[in-house]
Amino acid sequence: MRWDRRFYGGVPNVNTSQPSTFEHLIHTTQQLVLEKGCRSTTLQDIIDRSGISKGGIYHYVSGKDELLGLVLKESFEETNRQFEEAVNAALQKHASVRPFEILSKRMAGKDVHGRVVNEIYLYLVSQMDKPKVQKILSDLYQFRHRLSVQWIQFGQQSGAIPQFVNVHQAAMILEVLRDGLRIQHAITEPPQHVQPDFVLQMLMNLLTDHSGMNLENKASKAGD
Repeated sequence: MRWDRRFYGGVPNVNTSQPSTFEHLIHTTQQLVLEKGCRSTTLQDIIDRSGISKGGIYHYVSGKDELLGLVLKESFEETNRQFEEAVNAALQKHASVRPFEILSKRMAGKDVHGRVVNEIYLYLVSQMDKPKVQKILSDLYQFRHRLSVQWIQFGQQSGAIPQFVNVHQAAMILEVLRDGLRIQHAITEPPQHVQPDFVLQMLMNLLTDHSGMNLENKASKAGD
């Protein structure tokens, strides 16, 4: 399967031919977000902690919000890389984890990665009155949607997901589920958080429903 990683818009494509500075910038931003939260983390904090000059940071982004969007994009890329690795292992018949288990664990947000993504995403949503942030989130959504479509198409090609499932509608519902989990984690205590096993079960129930109706028909009936 050919994986399309193109991304255009509010969050820049980054040339990672020299990944050390870029990865250091992303890692430093993640650490500061964990320690201080998005609102309290300033671009100067990132400059001081990383040792990267302001000009060096502006080589990648034009400001803090765009940098946070770039951290999210890199996180989605990492999820896709892990999914691809699980797909390749499955094709070679020696998989230790199923591809959709990768998605359920990432969506459940139980690790450090999940906390960083949730913190940044909810912060950016709270800044939606800024046109630039609206553009960042819109472009990130389109990027996530394309990845979700690829994942569902793989499931159909492998026979794990029925052909009648409407790929784009399923991808949209996948995004709704993912964002809903972020909100749930933000407003509840850890004992109430949805667990990865339940996310996997919910995800596969959604994508393997053999009731004979596609998701587009279900969505139209739900609106009646």
